[in-house]
Order: sequence, then structure tokens, then C-alpha cells
Amino acid sequence: MGRLRRGLLAAGFHVAREHGAALPSGPDFVRFVAPDGELLLEVQAAKTALQREVVQRAVATASGLRVATIEDLIVLKLIADRPKDQGDLDGLSRLPGIDWRYVERCAQEWSVEQRLRRLRSEL
Repeated sequence: MGRLRRGLLAAGFHVAREHGAALPSGPDFVRFVAPDGELLLEVQAAKTALQREVVQRAVATASGLRVATIEDLIVLKLIADRPKDQGDLDGLSRLPGIDWRYVERCAQEWSVEQRLRRLRSEL
């Protein structure tokens, strides 16, 4: 993440939030904000099996940047379960083409099936 950080800082971005900076393996999460304040870029290091799977499954955007799938974002937000995540889940879960079988499998693995059932019942 060091090279990415240096490049973004050189481009005028600033770090708005960081988690795990003191860890020997480096930060787990860094939120960068563009100079105009409009663009947020959140970067999470892949340090667990789930995080590595999220990176492996990531899809390329038109610009070539790889981003997490909708399904993986849903799983991560089900696990985190903060008020902001619950609001994000409402919008994410309404997007078309979601592979709910994948989400259900991951929810079971992470013991968040009840949260998933609650989400699906609210749709």
C-alpha cells in the first residue's frame, strides 16, 4: 500500500481515515480524499481469506481499476453491521443481477444468516 499511498499523496489526495497503521503488516484500511473533496477512495488490504477472495473476485471498471463485486460488498457490510452499513445494504441489495446464492453461502460461513434474512425480508 506504500506505493499507492505515495502516488495518491503526490496527486494531492489526503488521508482522511486509517485503521491499523501501527501493525507490522501495515494498515488494514485507508480512506483517501481527492483535493476537491468530491472523490473518496477506500483501500482495504487483503489480510484474511475473505479479503483475498474479495480481491480475487474483483471486477475491472472501464478505467481498469478493480473493484469489489456487489455480492462481496453485501457480505462485508453484513459482517460489519454498523448503522451506515445497514443503509448501504438497502441500496446495494436493490441492484439487479445479484448472485444471492453466493451471498447466502458467505453469510452462512460468517454466521450472519439472520442479518441476511432481515435484509431480504425488507426488500
